[in-house]
Amino acid sequence: QQFGGEFGRHPAPYEEAGLAWGMEEGSSQANRYLAALTSFGLLDYNGSGKDRTVSISESGRTYLRAQQDSIKKDVLKVAALKPKQIAFFWPQWGADRPPKEVCIDDLVLKHGFTDTSAPQFLKVYDETVAYAGLASSDRVASQIDDDDEEDEPVQEIPAEEGSRREPYVA
Repeated sequence: QQFGGEFGRHPAPYEEAGLAWGMEEGSSQANRYLAALTSFGLLDYNGSGKDRTVSISESGRTYLRAQQDSIKKDVLKVAALKPKQIAFFWPQWGADRPPKEVCIDDLVLKHGFTDTSAPQFLKVYDETVAYAGLASSDRVASQIDDDDEEDEPVQEIPAEEGSRREPYVA
């Protein structure tokens, strides 16, 4: 909401976008906010280099404009499963992921996470699942195609195009 209040529907120069949250131009904190909101599909980058701009995405605009809580919740659920790593682990772990130690071993030993980034990722995963109100019945769209069971209704949540596994870096 702060971004929309500061820049409206107009693209903001990348270096100035942090001003919407009271951050210094080009600060690392602003860059982290922008990267996070972009990974969740709520902001879009346009251009490159000094010409790069940031604008609210269609999903972000829908969230901000929706009057019904059900629409906002749907946008949050879709956004929660946009980041590549969350989308990758969601089908395996769901809302009730395995114990922390099991997940950390899996992340470090099989997926290239560091001893530092694995617990950080779990924190982000858990907070994202809780904030979006995801339930184990929520599925990434590619997961629905592979699922032979059609007994229980599931909410389709589109997978990010071209998603692949990459180690999480905080």
